[in-house]
Amino acid sequence: MSNSWPKIWGRNREIFSNDLCSLNILEVLKGGVCSYHNHKAKHNLFYVLSGKLKLHTELGDTILEPGQNFTILAGTKHNFEGLEQTKAIEIMYVQYDVNDIQRDTIGHLEVNGVLTESAALPTPFVKRYYTTEEGVDIFLHDEIENDFLTAAREGCENITINGNNYSLVKE
Repeated sequence: MSNSWPKIWGRNREIFSNDLCSLNILEVLKGGVCSYHNHKAKHNLFYVLSGKLKLHTELGDTILEPGQNFTILAGTKHNFEGLEQTKAIEIMYVQYDVNDIQRDTIGHLEVNGVLTESAALPTPFVKRYYTTEEGVDIFLHDEIENDFLTAAREGCENITINGNNYSLVKE
């Protein structure tokens, strides 16, 4: 069940809300303007579904059309104005640490009875994997993928496990 509030500028329909974020559908009337305000801790992301929305900030103005989005950081004074009848998604959220995970177990993949674990990989997460000519899967994450691809382009072939990172070394 969502909450909905009529506003002088249109309507705000809350889809989801908790202590960290909220998701709203804004229906902004042509000529409708919300109050000029800021948030101490919340960032605002606006994504326009239909119509045209003008965002006024202390840093300047931005006009959004369908499929476009814009984020206003916490502490930035802002308001919005419907340049035409507009429907937009507003996501308000607080900043969080993407590396806040503490693992008790490791993820794995089992295919045809063969178990592959990602225990040797550091966080945040495994992004992609590649298979060597010998059929060995190499699992990569953001931090080492560029190094791997650079080494591969330079003709390196062998993989050495060095600490928690995979690296390629020339013979």
